[in-house]
This record gives sequence, C-alpha cells and structure tokens, in this order.
Amino acid sequence: MKKTIFIISFLWLIVSCKKDNADDQTVSGVLVKLEQEYINTGNNSEMILEDGFKLVSYKENNALKRSATYNSDDKMETYSTFDDNGELETKFIFSYDSNGKVTSFNEYNKRRLYTYIPHYQDRVLQRNGNTITIPKEVDSVRHQFDRYIYTFNNNDLLVNFKHINYQNSTKIDVTFTYDSNDNVIRSRGMINLYTPQNFDISYTYDDKNNPFYDLNKKNAMNFFIILGKYEWFSYGVLNNAQNIGKNNPLRSLIGTFSYEYTGDYPVKAELNDGTGVITKSKLFYE
Repeated sequence: MKKTIFIISFLWLIVSCKKDNADDQTVSGVLVKLEQEYINTGNNSEMILEDGFKLVSYKENNALKRSATYNSDDKMETYSTFDDNGELETKFIFSYDSNGKVTSFNEYNKRRLYTYIPHYQDRVLQRNGNTITIPKEVDSVRHQFDRYIYTFNNNDLLVNFKHINYQNSTKIDVTFTYDSNDNVIRSRGMINLYTPQNFDISYTYDDKNNPFYDLNKKNAMNFFIILGKYEWFSYGVLNNAQNIGKNNPLRSLIGTFSYEYTGDYPVKAELNDGTGVITKSKLFYE
C-alpha cells in the first residue's frame, strides 16, 4: 500500500502502450505505460495512463490495485483501491466548482462513509510594511481530527506543507524552493513522526523532459487528499517532491537514478540505493 501510493502521487505513472519494446519506440512525449521490476522482491507493476495524465489502472503482479475515472472536464472523479482478493477497499469521489477547485470529497471504505470539505482562505504576507495578497489559497483538508495544510504559489506549486494532529501538535512543516523549470531544488523544515528532526535537502536533475509532469500537475490536489489519509504521508511528500517538475530527478532520499533516453524523454530508468539496483523501469509512449 505504502509503495503503491508513493508511486501514484508523485512518482512514476503512465498508460497503455501501442508498442511492446521500449527500445524501438518513437517518443511522442505522451506517456501511456510504465512497467517496473522490484529487484529485491521479484515483484513487478504496470501503470496505465490515458492522454499522459489520466490514471487508468495500476497493477501489481497482474492484480488490479488502483484505478481512477475522470469527468468531462478531465478532472479526477473517482479513485479506487483494491485489496489482495480484488475487492474494492477504498473509493474517493471528488466534487468540483466551476473553476475546477475541489469543493468536497467522499471516502467509502469497508466500514463507513466519510465526507470531507476542504477549507480555503486568502493568504496575506507582510513585507517591508506593505501588504501583499497572493491570490492562491491555503487549502486545508481535515482527515478525522488531523489537519493537512497545503500552500501553493501563483504557479500552482506547493511551497509549504503542514500536518497538525488532533492534539494540535505539528507533525511536519516543510517549505519547498523551485527553479525556473518547476523542479524542487530544496526542501527544509521539521518532521516529527516519532521524534522531532530538522532537515534540509537539496535535489538535482537532468536536462531532459519529465513525462510525468502533466500527470502530477493536473492531479496534484487529488493526490494530496488521498495521501493525507495515511500517517506516512509526511515522509511521502518529501520523497516524491522531486518528481513534480519538468526534468527528471538524479537523486532521491532512497538513492540515485540513471536513465536511457530516446530524444528528450527517458525510456528506461534504474534506481540504485548504494548497494545495487533495486528498481528497473520501462516507459512507453503513444
């Protein structure tokens, strides 16, 4: 569950393919399928996308684990997870206003129905005695008694994330800095999963196109909401932050990435944790 949602939120996603060999394809830039092999476990996964940003399905060892549907405005309408028996485990249903902003979402699981309503408010900064109003809002999503607060800049990029628990204790407070290609180049703040720890992390990238850019950009709030349901999201947002920009990450919290390219897009990728390659990926395009 943990690894699956990490991948779906900000890591590598994509959709069904018209070519079977990643080496021989012509790259259009519209990613349709991602195949991954996990070396340590022998497991494999397949992610299918439509139009490069709509998640169709995610399978582990040929068993369906995740799927999504979209409305006529190309907004995510439902997101479903399935258990090891193939039965529906959880289903999120999203509602939007005329501007495409999430107004509410329902979560069905095997026990009950939860309804959540995001709270929006203006963000005002004081600088040198002048009041600067930023038209992007702070989106606060309540999951039971915890609060998850996402602050976006004018380019719809997440610049701050806070998780405040039911005891009003801050579990994480992280600020993100970006370059001109929307790549996170620095994340710094505090994380308190068990004991408080300060961190300051730098990220590096290649100069090629990230095929997941549209997927992450257009589904960002949906993925934040889904991820916010899980205690380990605080770690996940850090681990996946480097996957939302226009270029491909060269280093993660786990290890380093290497790529094979066709033109300006990767067709193969490997993740090495320092002891050896732990994940191999193949990317297929329209």
